[in-house]
Amino acid sequence: MINLWTRWVNAVYRPVDARPLVWVRRLMPLVILADMLSMAHRGAAQAILFDASHGGTSSGAAKWFVFGDWMYAGPFLWAVIVLSMPFISAGILTRPALVTGILAYSQLGHMDLPGDRGVDRMIRTTLIILLFSEVTQKKVPKKIAQWPVMLINWMLVFVYLSAGMAKITNTTAWWDPRKLPELYTILVDPLGGHLDPAFWYNYQEIFTFGSWSTIILEFTSFLILTRWSPYWACFGAFMHVGIALWMDLGIFSFGMLAFYPLLFSPWTEKLLNRGSGTQSTGPTIR
Repeated sequence: MINLWTRWVNAVYRPVDARPLVWVRRLMPLVILADMLSMAHRGAAQAILFDASHGGTSSGAAKWFVFGDWMYAGPFLWAVIVLSMPFISAGILTRPALVTGILAYSQLGHMDLPGDRGVDRMIRTTLIILLFSEVTQKKVPKKIAQWPVMLINWMLVFVYLSAGMAKITNTTAWWDPRKLPELYTILVDPLGGHLDPAFWYNYQEIFTFGSWSTIILEFTSFLILTRWSPYWACFGAFMHVGIALWMDLGIFSFGMLAFYPLLFSPWTEKLLNRGSGTQSTGPTIR
């Protein structure tokens, strides 16, 4: 038992290159910032940031929402998020900015639970992990303990596996070639898809192949925990870029791609070493 505990502690505190996680810390707040600014740019702020009694769409806040009936709670939280995210990304006053940003971001989610997406909760979880990691220090060390990387990787495995399970259990259209492929239905949906339903109807085989490939990708996400992670990540990145190009799902793809500096490790370190003209001097995340 002691030997197992020692091995676990050694694994959790194994030193790894800090730079991939630093890039996650830089990219994730930028995704949130872009989401907040896009909300204002598209003219959706009135609908999202106010409840129904003040011209918005929110039908009622969750019990953990602490601002009660204050009319300007939404705009206030939006402003706090917009102001805190650049500090987190730049590594300036990182921990105070993270605490402030996480609280405001979570309260905005509690203000309208149906509008709080799964990717929002993943991002908040990641920000909490980053809060307690060494990449939030004023001077980030070259090597950090591996535990935050392990937590994030395990979270991604559970998310991808859950998505795969949902696909095969909710409808047979994801895998049954005799039915209209679910991927086709999603990509031609006028509310979120960008493809022409009439033109692409004659190419069902493409969407059947895409549906199967998506399920296989999600059920092989355990490879994230192995040295094969960079190769798996190539296909995962391709999927998320495709979603970004052919669907309008807000920050989903960009939020997921912000994790990929970790998944592409040790390729990330090699690329950064090449850019800086340095050589890696220690173990990588794998």
